Amino acid sequence: MTCDFRPYTIADRAACLELFDSNCPEYFAPSERRDYEAFLDTKAHLVAEAHPGRAASAYTVCLSDARVCGAYGLLFGPGNGRARLRWIMIDASERGRGMGTTIMHRVLQRLAASTARVLDITTSHKATAFFERFGARETARIPDGWGGGLDRVEMELGPFGADVPSALETARLHMRVARAGDGPIVHEAIRESIVELRSFLDALPWVAREPTLESAERHCLLTQCRFLARTEMSWLLFERETGYMVGAAGLYRPDWTVPAFEVGYWCRTSRTGNGFMTEAVGAVTKLAVDTLGARRVELITDAANRASRRVAERTGFVHEEARTLDEGSEPRTLCVYVRGHG
Repeated sequence: MTCDFRPYTIADRAACLELFDSNCPEYFAPSERRDYEAFLDTKAHLVAEAHPGRAASAYTVCLSDARVCGAYGLLFGPGNGRARLRWIMIDASERGRGMGTTIMHRVLQRLAASTARVLDITTSHKATAFFERFGARETARIPDGWGGGLDRVEMELGPFGADVPSALETARLHMRVARAGDGPIVHEAIRESIVELRSFLDALPWVAREPTLESAERHCLLTQCRFLARTEMSWLLFERETGYMVGAAGLYRPDWTVPAFEVGYWCRTSRTGNGFMTEAVGAVTKLAVDTLGARRVELITDAANRASRRVAERTGFVHEEARTLDEGSEPRTLCVYVRGHG
């Protein structure tokens, strides 16, 4: 969804308190209202939102049709490489329309332009699933920490900062990160390929749900958010000769301490059999090993997906083990392929 952002001013106080009230007591305890009022009155306009040296508001409001429908604070620590997300909220009437993802996209853009490497988030257990969508991890929990049956949960997102290119080129493919406005072309490719996608990737939310233009656009924005957070790095694939979208490929479940990644990909049904996935998987695997220093890269595929297994073998992956996935109506066997060095 399209939103406008601007710094908080004292004229927004009543609207922000209405935001709070619309989320209470589901996401905020009534006792927190006094703390929020104090924040708005004393801290919301004092500290720079962006990286040090850039003048901006500590608190930002999100407007839809000129109405305040969301707000967030982004505060940077004094040279410690950490930032903190504070008092993020959207109007209850706007839930499910993508405003939360739009706000997080802006937050992550700000972080990418800063020296911060970790984002600290303090929230309740009711909101952890939202932040987990972007790759945030729970680090601590205090049962009933906010009172009223709301657990206090500490989370962190990051580390940021790895130099990962947003575009890659191969002999026949232009590969780039999804961006705003890609929804229609992604929706078209998913709709064409949905039967085949559900044969092996039905556990993925964007595959399981009914594809719509709106959901495709949200998926593109979420993909870009995850790329900025370095919690998932995927690229749309376009045939260089025609500009036609042929699929997507990426590096998933990164463990930057190793480093280790999992390769994932899908091909548009009408473009299968042309070797595009072999080309794309080769490119992202080379990036993982040669540029990002991966010690281990996994490629996991359904044993029944012979085409995907051939891609693994053609790109130098070695079969390591078979795993049984006993979820759903019938057990599945997964083949785990690996590459790495050291």
